[in-house]
Amino acid sequence: MLRLPASVLHALLLFAGLIGLGAVLFVLDWYTLARPGLVAGLLLLVTAGKLWYCGRAVLGWIRRTVDSTEHLHHLTTFMALTVLLIITSYALDYYCLHRIYPGAFRLPFGERDPLGQLLTFFYLSAGTFTTAGSNEVYPTTLLGQCYVTSEMLIGYATTVLVVANLAHLRHLFRAAYRRGRQQRAAVGPAGQFF
Repeated sequence: MLRLPASVLHALLLFAGLIGLGAVLFVLDWYTLARPGLVAGLLLLVTAGKLWYCGRAVLGWIRRTVDSTEHLHHLTTFMALTVLLIITSYALDYYCLHRIYPGAFRLPFGERDPLGQLLTFFYLSAGTFTTAGSNEVYPTTLLGQCYVTSEMLIGYATTVLVVANLAHLRHLFRAAYRRGRQQRAAVGPAGQFF
């Protein structure tokens, strides 16, 4: 059984919580407890929060690899789980958006099958994130296009900008870490008390 270290679990809890908020919005829409425009607006806010947190968490984790062997050792696990959370999150967002606005996406099949729709949106999300998607499922509204574009951008940022430049990012963070240590050492113990 895979046992995740506390540092990985802690880093992913908030992101999983944001996915939970998306699920709550889905339930609100499913039982028509709120107006579609309100649910769509809240969904956009939750998505913006997920994007901000994901970028912050990934860069923060890489920064911590400079002085923490635990973070360096579990970097691959953290990145893999982050990618899975992003794909899952967007699949649920697409599904929720399709429930709010049925014409938001062109689906090749399963228009009346909720499970088939959900699996189709996982397919769309995985294809969009990896940039290997096809044209069987695509957004037909501006809001749907914004969602797909944001997933493309976060997929690009995660895979190309972060993973491909990991060594360079670690070098930059290491240099900043050393500068900070040198500045603290130059101030000395007397300068640290105010």
